[in-house]
Amino acid sequence: MSQLQVPAAPPGWLPDAWLRNARLLSGLVLMAFVTLHFLNHVLLLISLEAADRGRETFLLLWRNPAGTLLLYGAVATHLALSLLALYQRRTLTMPVREWAQILLGLAIPVLIVEHVVGTRAMHALYDANDTYEFVVRSLWILSPKVGVRQAIAVVVIWAHGCLGLHFWLRYRQWYPRTASALLVLAVLVPVLALLGFASAGKEVSAMGPPQSQAIEPTLLDRALATKDRIDNSIYAGFAGLIVLVLAARIVRDRIERRNLVEVRYAGGRKVRVPRGYSVLDASRLAGIAHYAVCGGRGRCSTCRIRVLDGLSEQPEPGPIEAATLAPHRG
Repeated sequence: MSQLQVPAAPPGWLPDAWLRNARLLSGLVLMAFVTLHFLNHVLLLISLEAADRGRETFLLLWRNPAGTLLLYGAVATHLALSLLALYQRRTLTMPVREWAQILLGLAIPVLIVEHVVGTRAMHALYDANDTYEFVVRSLWILSPKVGVRQAIAVVVIWAHGCLGLHFWLRYRQWYPRTASALLVLAVLVPVLALLGFASAGKEVSAMGPPQSQAIEPTLLDRALATKDRIDNSIYAGFAGLIVLVLAARIVRDRIERRNLVEVRYAGGRKVRVPRGYSVLDASRLAGIAHYAVCGGRGRCSTCRIRVLDGLSEQPEPGPIEAATLAPHRG
């Protein structure tokens, strides 16, 4: 346990518990959607007809006003909170597992834009009948490069979601007993989904010309032009958001560095950081080993320290920190 002086930090401008719960709930909604979507892909191992029958139930759940609001509300919430979390991080020095979750999450919009616009948006704008035959023909025969991108997206989305679930569940007492079985399921779902896609690709290839038109031929050129505009707008908008967040971090860091405080570790080492940094942030920034299972989110208490001087100047623990510390107080 480290022994050091800790600088006082101002309370957060948003309630941490609210943000954490909103991110968790939106993530669970998205994971439910993705799981059902991938399981529907597994039906492609039987036939296109079987998958389309499963798709009817899937669409009943998600392609209605309530399901649409829930799904896209979760998308907007999760993306906004992910960008906020990237901004709020005091340092980008972190373990590989945390970088993996961030980068996988940021890669998802780039990977799935064309697929989402080509199905859901085209259905809404041009009443496109986005059956499995239409989607598989587009990805397997007409645009195989996009098909490869979607296959990569399956792995990236699933890995990001499973990492999030793992980080959330690993402190539950029952989790170690079921982790092996959950890992098997976590591997099987994307593998079977991709095998279903490959099986459907071979089936569509053997069919010859399309059995039906997904979009009215007179509207096809207009629909493709609209799709390209929407795709490019989303790519540009997302890139702009990333640049804005990174620029805001640079501005914030320059302002904060006008007010530095000193963290003194046992053994004499000193680190000067902007006021408001946590001790874990200071340790990571200085390259000092500091164990933290949950990455400093106040869930595990493994990064706790012993304060030798300056404790009276510290703010009271917030709700998350207080709940985590309660079992350790005698």
